[in-house]
Amino acid sequence: MAPSGIHCRDPVRGLNGASSIAAHRSSPKILRERLHRGRKKECDEFPFASTYQGAAEWRHSQQTDRYNFSVKALPKESNGAAGTLLRDYYDKNRLIDGPDDGFLMRTTS
Repeated sequence: MAPSGIHCRDPVRGLNGASSIAAHRSSPKILRERLHRGRKKECDEFPFASTYQGAAEWRHSQQTDRYNFSVKALPKESNGAAGTLLRDYYDKNRLIDGPDDGFLMRTTS
């Protein structure tokens, strides 16, 4: 993951297929299970599961390392609220599936 304040020049691209998003969510499954043991938290992943750059990117890009993502256990409410904000952003900006539409992100801490 890029250090805080570093600007990425490659856009993140939205992914609309439910089966593809499910594949991105299932890729960090072992890590997710380790984070969840006995906790009331959810697994948050970055890049987002709803993007082509998500945890399963290696399945369709041979240039990507299989473990090119990060995960963190978060309270369910926080993770759900962040997911809602992201979905609202996609809807408001009419992001479409595929290489012709995307968005840039800047990380902060």
